[in-house]
Amino acid sequence: MNSSLNEILRACEDRYPGAEERAQLLAIARELPARVRAAQDVEAHEAATTAAVVGALRGRYPRYEKLFPQGWDRCASDLQLVLRSNVRAMLANDPRPLDDKALYYLRSILAAYNLTPQFVRDCFTLLRDQCRERLSPEAFALLEPFLARNVEVLGNIPEPAVAAV
Repeated sequence: MNSSLNEILRACEDRYPGAEERAQLLAIARELPARVRAAQDVEAHEAATTAAVVGALRGRYPRYEKLFPQGWDRCASDLQLVLRSNVRAMLANDPRPLDDKALYYLRSILAAYNLTPQFVRDCFTLLRDQCRERLSPEAFALLEPFLARNVEVLGNIPEPAVAAV
């Protein structure tokens, strides 16, 4: 749930919301239709977006498929998982579920596969760039902070002793 919404509700737990709190609640409610429209835009472009990212990565990292025979399919699934988690976080306007339910989990898996931070940064930077190209400006503006969070958290895996790609 929206962290601001939670804070407001927590602040007025034993009382009715005051005038300022009611105004904040209404502002949150007014944003929701735009967020839902943005989620629909992302859903409509998900397959093409993830395919474009994987296609671009194939050109940059030709060894990846040799090292991980199912790697590109797994990469597409990871992109889909993260993009859908971004949408849920965007709908709630709260990055915490994104971190807790997707990014830190995936980060440990990517590190276990000995992927380089550069590969991961490239992957999620391409995801952001493809979303910028394919989504409406309004949808991208709402989603962009979460896409940036992907690059920040996932691209910060440790450099492996022996890099896979």
